[in-house]
Amino acid sequence: PAFGLVILCTVLYFLNWIPPIPLSLTFGGIYHQIEKNHDQYLLTYEKGPWYAIWKESNDRVGIEAPVHCFSSVFAPVALQTTIYHHWQWRPFDEHASFMTTDRIPISITGGREKGYRWYTTKHRVQPGEWRVNVETEDGRILGRMTFVAEENVSSEHVMTTITR
Repeated sequence: PAFGLVILCTVLYFLNWIPPIPLSLTFGGIYHQIEKNHDQYLLTYEKGPWYAIWKESNDRVGIEAPVHCFSSVFAPVALQTTIYHHWQWRPFDEHASFMTTDRIPISITGGREKGYRWYTTKHRVQPGEWRVNVETEDGRILGRMTFVAEENVSSEHVMTTITR
């Protein structure tokens, strides 16, 4: 049984179905505003309904303002690599495929206790479904943030800020 598990994990790894072992996405989300204050990031998003207490980022944005994607990736001390925010979009059409709009690199060096943190900004989003994959140089996905961009989105909820 144990040998079968090893073989299964190996096969899944080489099929890119599981991320590289030393890297892991510890936190990520889509935000209206991000500010760096000393060693912390202030992440502002539209607070969800009272029952969505787990929600700590936006899942719906307007096309008028910039959209920010924040990520925190854990990496072991000796690891130096490049991670990407891979921005993809598709129109409101169930038959459409996602198209790449940007693939933004960031070089990281492991060892930070709370993970390596960074964000990217998209200034002009088109209406439709969006996703931002956090991925390695060879395209392995560590995590994914999704949101919908619409025209004339009014803020029905209170804005709130968290610190990371």
